[in-house]
Amino acid sequence: MSIFRYFIIFISLFTTLYAEGLSDYNQGMAYNRGFGVEVERTNARYYFQKSCDANYARGCFELAQSYSTSKGVAHDKDKAFTYYQKACNLNDSDGCLHLGITYEEAIGTKQNLVEARARYAEACDMNNGAGCAMLGLVYLEEKGVESNNTKALYYLDKACSMKSGLGCIRLALVNMQNRASEEDFNYAKEIFESRCSKFYSEACLYMGFLYEDERYREYNQSKAIEYYEKACEFANEKGCSKLGLHYKIIVNDKKSQEYFAKASALKSNKKTITFSKPQFQLANQYKQQGYAYQRGIGLSQNQIKAVELFTKSCDLGDAQGCYCLGRAHFEAKGTKQDDTKANQYFKKACYLDNPHGCSALGFLYEYAEGVKRDYTLAHRYYTRACGLKDSGGCRLLGHLYRDGLGVDKNHTKAQKLYKKVIN
Repeated sequence: MSIFRYFIIFISLFTTLYAEGLSDYNQGMAYNRGFGVEVERTNARYYFQKSCDANYARGCFELAQSYSTSKGVAHDKDKAFTYYQKACNLNDSDGCLHLGITYEEAIGTKQNLVEARARYAEACDMNNGAGCAMLGLVYLEEKGVESNNTKALYYLDKACSMKSGLGCIRLALVNMQNRASEEDFNYAKEIFESRCSKFYSEACLYMGFLYEDERYREYNQSKAIEYYEKACEFANEKGCSKLGLHYKIIVNDKKSQEYFAKASALKSNKKTITFSKPQFQLANQYKQQGYAYQRGIGLSQNQIKAVELFTKSCDLGDAQGCYCLGRAHFEAKGTKQDDTKANQYFKKACYLDNPHGCSALGFLYEYAEGVKRDYTLAHRYYTRACGLKDSGGCRLLGHLYRDGLGVDKNHTKAQKLYKKVIN
């Protein structure tokens, strides 16, 4: 049988599976939302399972949601994690977002802030506003990374431009507190007031901050209390604490104790999440030792030992360590050749902002090395590499536009990318 014939059979089978996955997903959504049928969560879960088994990404995401929210099935955080992971691997941006949350909050898996950051970055790269917002908070609140206000503001701004409520709220708060111009205060009021709700209780809290800020021309303590009451009503712990403090100051012990008790109850019901400090120095030491063993610099060359050290470096969040680990698996140096693991570590390196990881990942998808050829993914990863100032990524992206691979031919754009490499 000719290669072409095999190719046609493969495409036919893939198309059939995709169509079945989409059909089952639509049937699951019908039962989940009551579109033309009665709401029946058990049936919805059944069809989401079928859809996910056919590798339809959105089916996997909804299946994970079923296990996470106990809809049509018993709550199972381990299964939710498994299906969020599969959805993310199938390029569902919400799957990556929720996978990041599970890693951050240790839901169904051990806490892994490195993986959380990488998955938020992946979701953001797929234009998921919530993913960009969560990535911004990673840098703003030092969740396993050093504080970086420039990156935090960049991602929060990007999130807000994609209509992410969380992104807009936190961006407005940061600008209000740091720059405190009249324009910042007015914008903050517009954002907080429009989003103050049970879903965004923090917007009510920040509205209280706004009216309590003496730099604000509409400073109004009574208004601040009004919004703290709303925040507390919407189960915001800090809103209740603010009210407790307010009534303590005006010597109303009964009210003060009442609100402090509410705050304490809310805090005890909330899972406490701690964020370990990044161990960049140790990660870098492991990486440098890995280089020494890999290249025989001052030590006997030992590729197996190099892989062990790159693994430790990568686990601690060193992007270059992850890239070296990906290359080791791709080139079978110190470990067995494994395209799947190479892809995994190149992707981790890429979303920890290593441009070479992005270029390598794009190359795998362009030339079908261990994965199905996918010019759309190649374009995504080359674009990210080029954005991270990798000349190779810019050049490879230019080739896609020159040859019309996954994009319309555009020689002008190709030439601009080639010039970017030269410059």
